[in-house]
Amino acid sequence: MDVIANHETSGHLRPAHRLKQAIKFEQLEDGVEFETEQNEEEYEDFDENPLWWSNDELKEFLKREANDESIAENERSIAFDELSEKMQSLTEDGGVRKRVIRNGIGNTINESNSVSYHYEAYLEGEIEPFDSTILRGRPFLHRLNYDFIYRGLVVALKSMKQFELSQFLIKSEYAYGELGCSPRIPPNSSILCRVEVLKIFEEGSLAHFEALTGEDQAKFNLEDILRMCEEERISGNSYYKERKYKEAAFRYRKAIQVLEHKIYSERIKSDKAENALQKLYCNAAIAYIKIDKPKTAISFCDRALKNDEKIIKAILYKAIAKRMKNEYDEAKELLKEAMNLDLELNQGLCPAIAKEMKNLEEKLKIEDAKEKDLYSKMSKAFIH
Repeated sequence: MDVIANHETSGHLRPAHRLKQAIKFEQLEDGVEFETEQNEEEYEDFDENPLWWSNDELKEFLKREANDESIAENERSIAFDELSEKMQSLTEDGGVRKRVIRNGIGNTINESNSVSYHYEAYLEGEIEPFDSTILRGRPFLHRLNYDFIYRGLVVALKSMKQFELSQFLIKSEYAYGELGCSPRIPPNSSILCRVEVLKIFEEGSLAHFEALTGEDQAKFNLEDILRMCEEERISGNSYYKERKYKEAAFRYRKAIQVLEHKIYSERIKSDKAENALQKLYCNAAIAYIKIDKPKTAISFCDRALKNDEKIIKAILYKAIAKRMKNEYDEAKELLKEAMNLDLELNQGLCPAIAKEMKNLEEKLKIEDAKEKDLYSKMSKAFIH
């Protein structure tokens, strides 16, 4: 077993699955087959943005990437003693030495942070790494004050900043020790590491929560979960206002995942949680409409309406998504339903509903004109 814990995905949650039909407890005792409803978003890559980056942050990272690779690429065959002379010591005994290849930004990592980072480790004289998150295609996500990481790597990470890329020479007493880690790491082996910090998460954030094990996640009470999800919803709203709809959708979905998992796995009944989910469902729906994914938007609308059939925003957004899917009759009926409900409940959505009715009418006119033009061309084709 490697000294770095296998903790890359342990805390990540997947979407909750709803049963198509209710199951009685007695049926479970006797054995029962059941089906779950499938949502389009379950088939998307939930880790397409595992670093929780915005597009602007990614652009900043790529700018810094330009000239980094060549610095260290040609030095892997150099003797560690020679390489050590180019580094600065991070410990009094020289057990961990460092050379910065690309400077980072912001504050230095501390013990309370969770860190997403790429890591490659080499033995002296070896060209190929014995461990590489890059080859695996997925960075590590670790909490420094909890996860089982060897001592030298903790020292290394605590010296780094966001976006920083550095080399570290770590002696055996700070790494795998006298025994090594058979068969890949011989006894008393020093290690050359290449570490690249991708993202630093503060304690108490939803991203930090995702870095926890399932056991530790379960220790959070509902109020803590609601607070984190509300912060994530507000973050999503900020991205939405900036027209960064994909980032907004990502954050709404992450909050939905966490909150649904909490209340469903622990069978919690909470009006506060249900209200929070209703907001998130509607926000996710309109975000997916903006990135032209009407089927996913409809699935979120349906989840909202399953709990409350009179959520006018969910009905309106579902109508918009139906219009996008060319399901005009259903869209029209949904808009009528939304308008009648708004007149009854006076939620002030009549202008938005009327605007969508106009959009639908214009779309129908265009489709009608296309249909007439097609019939005209067909009739002419039969005239000799």
